[in-house]
Amino acid sequence: MAGQEGLEPPTAGFGDRNSGQLSYCPSDGMAKDHNRQGQSVERGGGRGLTRAWPQAQSSTIDASRRKLCPMSQNPAFTFERLHHLQLAIPLGGEDVSRQFWVGILGFVEAAKPPVLAARGGCWFRAGGVEIHLGVEESFTPATRAHPGILVTAIKEFAEHLQSHGVAVTWDPNFPGFERFYAHDPFGNRLEFLQAI
Repeated sequence: MAGQEGLEPPTAGFGDRNSGQLSYCPSDGMAKDHNRQGQSVERGGGRGLTRAWPQAQSSTIDASRRKLCPMSQNPAFTFERLHHLQLAIPLGGEDVSRQFWVGILGFVEAAKPPVLAARGGCWFRAGGVEIHLGVEESFTPATRAHPGILVTAIKEFAEHLQSHGVAVTWDPNFPGFERFYAHDPFGNRLEFLQAI
């Protein structure tokens, strides 16, 4: 039985490279894997997760209360797709946002429910993408966090943005995709990409 040093991170999709499926359950703090026969095998205490996965060190969840459990046994929930992504805008920024998202990008504004419209902001949709803009009085642009939006005819789209005064920065470092970065009028970072 492996101790804290023996717990290895799962491969992509939480599949253990030596056995079956792994998934996260925030309960009794024992890390386990399940082999292909469904047998549970302890792999060390929850503290081993922090040691094996450094990104967990910043979590506010007590690592000693973590365990892993099988995903393959009729999970109670699944993830489908993103409904929307929200970006912040400064107070009174709705009209400038409309000029950008509708006037330049070609999105369509979606009506907000009255109870939410009272808070300000606006919603936009195009294709399968929905962007919500929420007002923040102490606004700071998101210069690192950003949406990644798939587009077609990416070179023509980049030229379209540049013709409207929007700066475009190409980035060749994502294998399998052409992509560039741009910013909305308030400095929020946006990524647009197309598979190649």
